[in-house]
Amino acid sequence: MTPQERAVIEAARAWRRRTRVDPRADALFFEAIDALDTPDAEQSISWRELAEGDHLKSAKTGVFWEVISVHAMRDGYKIGIRLGGKRALITRPTLAEPEAIVRRGQTGRAVDMFVNVFSSGGK
Repeated sequence: MTPQERAVIEAARAWRRRTRVDPRADALFFEAIDALDTPDAEQSISWRELAEGDHLKSAKTGVFWEVISVHAMRDGYKIGIRLGGKRALITRPTLAEPEAIVRRGQTGRAVDMFVNVFSSGGK
């Protein structure tokens, strides 16, 4: 569970517990919403969840590259990245990078929603 999801759950619990107007519960709720809207939140994801529009952190330099394409291959993923006018094509995962560190874009957030829906089902 991500820090943003935890913030939303805590805000919802505080909202539900309140019996009268409680500025603290309102503050938690709005803080959680702000956390979800923060595009700069880094998170670790599986390479299969990477999507165009995400910003991928370089393990070597710490610089974020825009993901412009992701193609599944037999031995991993071929990922097109761009930083300014410079483009590169990389293959992941590697031993040095078993997971991706990203700032999610709109498509990535939609992927997260589907992962949550399909992984939280009943029996």
